[in-house]
Amino acid sequence: MYTFALKTCKYSRGNKVVYQLIVNDKDEFSKFENKYGTKQYRSLLLRIGTRIENLSKGIRLPAGQISNIFGVEGGFEIKADSLRVYYLELQNECLIICMGGLKKNQKKDIDRFKRITKELQKQLKDGKKFEFHE
Repeated sequence: MYTFALKTCKYSRGNKVVYQLIVNDKDEFSKFENKYGTKQYRSLLLRIGTRIENLSKGIRLPAGQISNIFGVEGGFEIKADSLRVYYLELQNECLIICMGGLKKNQKKDIDRFKRITKELQKQLKDGKKFEFHE
């Protein structure tokens, strides 16, 4: 079983709030940024950040930059070349960035995303309130 908390994403600058999901006390998006914050991926991370900011402002992303995750209601993938970020959109009110990874690990990452979001949606449906971290 997972324990969840939320943290406002630094790229959330619009009317739609974007959160980073903290799973079992680990901030998945920060972990992703730290892992791929190298010179090789820095420009791709900036593109991901811009795309997250645009989503928070209600700006639709072009088809090549975003796609639905089959089997996850409200599940999406943001793409920037080899980097991927997986998020959940809740009732068009907020976005929860669940995790990120590389295209070559996409199948494994999507399987994990599905497990996490299934448990997250169950806890939300059961009325669970999540902690917020600064």
